Amino acid sequence: NDPSLLLLDEPTTGLDARTAYSIMSIARDLAHTGRTVICTIHQPSYALFTLFDNCLLMSQGQIVYFGGTTTVEKHFASIGLVCPEYYNPADFIVETAGSSEVEKLHQLKQAFKNSDMYLRESPEGDDPYPSYGFLTRYALPLPLQFFLLLKRAVLMNIRNRPYVASRVMSQIVGGIILGILYWQTGDDQTSIHDRLSVVLFALLFVTLINIVPAVVTFPTERVVFQREHLNNWYGVFPYYMAKTASEVPLTIIPPILFTTIWYAMVIKIKYWDLWAFIIIVLVTQIHALVANAQGMVISVAAPTMTSGVFIAPMTTLPLIFFSGFAVLTSNLPFLLCDLPFVPIDGKMWPPPAQWFHDAGGCWSVQLSYFYYSFGTIVRQIFKNLTFTCPSVHIPDFPIPPYHPTNGSNPHDHPIPPHIDIPDCCTLKNGEDVVDHFGFYHWWNDWLITIPLLLAVMLLLRMIAYIVLKRKTKGGPFGLSFNKIKYFILAKIERHSGVKLPVDIPEDAEELTIDVDDVLG
Repeated sequence: NDPSLLLLDEPTTGLDARTAYSIMSIARDLAHTGRTVICTIHQPSYALFTLFDNCLLMSQGQIVYFGGTTTVEKHFASIGLVCPEYYNPADFIVETAGSSEVEKLHQLKQAFKNSDMYLRESPEGDDPYPSYGFLTRYALPLPLQFFLLLKRAVLMNIRNRPYVASRVMSQIVGGIILGILYWQTGDDQTSIHDRLSVVLFALLFVTLINIVPAVVTFPTERVVFQREHLNNWYGVFPYYMAKTASEVPLTIIPPILFTTIWYAMVIKIKYWDLWAFIIIVLVTQIHALVANAQGMVISVAAPTMTSGVFIAPMTTLPLIFFSGFAVLTSNLPFLLCDLPFVPIDGKMWPPPAQWFHDAGGCWSVQLSYFYYSFGTIVRQIFKNLTFTCPSVHIPDFPIPPYHPTNGSNPHDHPIPPHIDIPDCCTLKNGEDVVDHFGFYHWWNDWLITIPLLLAVMLLLRMIAYIVLKRKTKGGPFGLSFNKIKYFILAKIERHSGVKLPVDIPEDAEELTIDVDDVLG
């Protein structure tokens, strides 16, 4: 609302003299209140020219004058270029700088470099306008690029209040709905399925709520990123790191609210365990970071946002299938469990296949980060629990008359009207549940799960960065600069009808891109 720097690109174009003067007078008043106002202006009148404090004049990409508007005529006159009487100084300097005379342009450049205007900002004689080469491609150092990009990303999130509010409120509402569905789960046999289901749906909700924003938001920023990166404003690495860092608060804070709500509503107070709750929250937060990294990979790799939206659930469903709940690990087919091996002397070769088989793991399950999160939270939810085993009640049933115990024989014992068989269940406590679903391995311990999830997150982040770097290496839309160059030259040659002295490939115009986007 109150910028310190204002950039105006040709603000007087198409306006009459009176309106143009009024607008530039306002710009001058803003400048005199402590702001910096920069304008690009063509063919200004003398009245408009005198409103400016300083003038930057360029010729062939190099500065030939940068100083006050009141001293521009004096500077040109000092090198023998005198502005005619009653002639607009603005028109004179533009015509002089745009001259085709090589000697005059060289004279202008040398006069500026020898003037006090060139050296006043560089007392030691260093070049205040360096041309950044290959090793110094960007004007700012990498840490400063990261800081400025992070600041911009955070400000964009703060200003986009509906986006932030929706991410927070969705998890609050999701936690309430989950808590209502599984309110105060008991400790009987039916509660085992309910407890497993609430963990599965909680992780599924956290996964989707963090994948979708990454898939949807980045494509909207891709065009701006491509343009600014190709203008050498900043590199891919600082942009990607700033983008990642700006997403961390929105990824780890809402899961705290979500987990707190459903845990308090689902778990009875007598079963509350502070340490188990802390582990559940921590695993859920890291799971959210992994899901966000997965969404980032899909976002940068997918050609369009629409395709990314379809790819996201397609890559998430297999993770749920191999979470250890939908299908028990012990029931998986042979091809989805053991690693490829060659039997030699009754053992599996290579040795990792034998070790993996002896440990009871399945490669399809181990590849699902959902499995690690789900197993670890299940171990915390079912810790120190004991389940009641109801008796099986066989109701009264009639005794057929031909039955030997119908009372005709006094030595027979009559059948009682009902039978109660106690202790018929096999899952009597939490340890039985953990063993039944195969979450007893050492890699299901939270001390192992958390580093594993962090490693998966870093791996996905590296993949996303490599894909993004590769797609921006050659230019916009992943195309090489040669393809873009020949594409533009082919367009110019075809529309102008002039044969250019360049060998243009025949398929140069077959790129499915918009020339305005490329030039932009």
